[in-house]
Order: sequence, then structure tokens, then C-alpha cells
Amino acid sequence: MSFKKTLIAAVIVATPALASAASDISFNPSYFDLYYLPSAKIKASTDFGLGTVTAKDEGDGYGVKTHIGLGQNFFLAGEYQANDYSPEQNDNEEFERDLNIYRFGAGMFIPETPFFVEGEYIGIDIGGNDSTNADEDEDRNGYGVHAGVSSTFGERVTLNAKVGYVDVDDLDGFEYLVGGAFNFTQHLGVFADYRGSDLKGSNDNKLELNEFRTGVRFAF
Repeated sequence: MSFKKTLIAAVIVATPALASAASDISFNPSYFDLYYLPSAKIKASTDFGLGTVTAKDEGDGYGVKTHIGLGQNFFLAGEYQANDYSPEQNDNEEFERDLNIYRFGAGMFIPETPFFVEGEYIGIDIGGNDSTNADEDEDRNGYGVHAGVSSTFGERVTLNAKVGYVDVDDLDGFEYLVGGAFNFTQHLGVFADYRGSDLKGSNDNKLELNEFRTGVRFAF
């Protein structure tokens, strides 16, 4: 079993354990995150009819995201993330393009539980960077549906996990996220999470993203 499949299975198996150990099953906060991606890996494959061409690269990036609680059960969520893939010399598998991701959605917690469901719009903008033609642009639009759990432990620690399905134009597949946060005060904390997306389409087209994110959380 691959690492990604193992991690997805672990998220699913761990979800009931997180729920049963949670100290607060009605946690629906509002916060704003500023973060950095020390690791942003990509692998893109395209079949042009003469064989499949694969490009892969590792870069970094930055982003902002928010979660706005509406009462005890409902919430709004949004995210903007920019990944920068810097090509290495003499590497024939360079991606050599930038990736901007937009997400806007809403969801709800199942009453009296830490389990939630959410739906979101997803926009992916693949564009040229300084080493390529800046006019090259490829936009993909679609949606994602996820189910997960978010639980607090004591007054300072939050753990969360979710799995879902993503469909953007001619690519679709599974996505997962695991993470946690630590609150220094009521309004200031830090977080870290890991997200993997494995999307496939017709003609052997594929897009794989693996991103580690960490940053500062401002609660309000």
C-alpha cells in the first residue's frame, strides 16, 4: 500500500477516536490564518497522443485561509494559496510553472458531534513563472465535497482530519488533510497541516499535489 493510501486510511480510522476523546464536541470557531508552505510537491502528467509527458517539481509558497463560524453548527470557509515551483538546472522533469488555488465554501457540523461536512468551489490557475512564458495560463474550475472531524483537547490543542472528493474540469479524485493547532492565548495560535490531492482524467492526465503548511492563527 502506498504512503498516500495509508495516510487516507489512517485518517478514516482515527476519526472516531478523535471524536470520542474530544473535550468539546461543539467547537465551531472563527479564525484567520496566514501561512507558509515549506514543502509543495507537484506531479503533472499529460498524454499528447505520442506518449505521456510527466513533469514534477518541489517548491514552496504562501497562503491565507479563514473559517467563520455561524452559530454552533454552520460555517463559511475560504482560502487563497500560491505555490512557486523553482526549476533546477539540467532537470528534464521540471514543472516550471506557478500554481494559484482558490477555495470558497460552506459546511455544517452534525449537531452535538465534532463531525462536519462541507462543499466548496475550487479554482486552479496554472501560469508561467519567471523562467517560462508569463502569458501561458491554464484555468480549471470545479468543486470539492468533504467529511471530517475537528476536536479540541483541553483549552489549547485542536486536531482535525478530513477526506473528500474533488472534481475540476476533466480531473477528479480523492483528497485528504490532517492537521492541528496550538493556542497561546484566546486570540493567537499556530497551526500545521498536510494536504494531498490525487486527481486523474482521460488520456492519462494526472495532477498530484502534496503540501505541508504551517503558520499563525488569529481567532476572533
